[in-house]
Amino acid sequence: MRAACSTAGADPAASGWKGWLAGKAQSWFNHLTTKEYESNEDCKTPKQIKDRARARLQGYAAMCLVGLGTMHWGGAAKVLEHMAGMSQANKEWTNTCVRFLTISFICSLLGLAAGTFPTTAPWALFFGGLGAWQSMLFVIALFHLETMEYYVDPNDAKYSFYVSATVFSFYWSHTAQDPLFLHDFGKIVAGALCNLFFAIRWLWECKGALGRCIWKVLCCSANPRNLLPFRVNHRRNS
Repeated sequence: MRAACSTAGADPAASGWKGWLAGKAQSWFNHLTTKEYESNEDCKTPKQIKDRARARLQGYAAMCLVGLGTMHWGGAAKVLEHMAGMSQANKEWTNTCVRFLTISFICSLLGLAAGTFPTTAPWALFFGGLGAWQSMLFVIALFHLETMEYYVDPNDAKYSFYVSATVFSFYWSHTAQDPLFLHDFGKIVAGALCNLFFAIRWLWECKGALGRCIWKVLCCSANPRNLLPFRVNHRRNS
């Protein structure tokens, strides 16, 4: 009885706004946690979905093999040894690189295992995409480590790696879409950039009217009497 009375006494406008906000939040959450290649699964058979996942995992496994091969036969140990013997600052940078390469190595192994045994591997697409992504980041890192000695300032190699890794990760988040957290981050960044673009465009379109208003205020500020109402100015002038 109390529940019925409380429902009857509820504000329809408030409940409508709450329902609208809840629907928008649910829609945004579904969009954020859904990959584009999974959005049309209702139109495909289970065999087609399974074949598509297996094809993606084969590609991830191939990328993991590229990263692991580059790590063992690309001279990573020699590059790190050369960097460690240059200066104390490079020793600290080498320590950071070793930690990053260790994480990439483990992720590549997990991705290779997920791509090799897709039917029994838990979260195969997640670990496959994570391993392939880290393998490609390792290739970018090794390229910058090998070319660091040719930079005028060795710090430029670090900044170049940061920019290259960021651009590649953003592109990877929209193409491979695995792992999901990277895909979500790419969506958030893309949405923020689109909103910024439309805001700048709106300001650019309103620039004419805004500029005229600013120019009028500046012209009136030269004579403070012009800022007063017309009747007050007329009385003073008379």
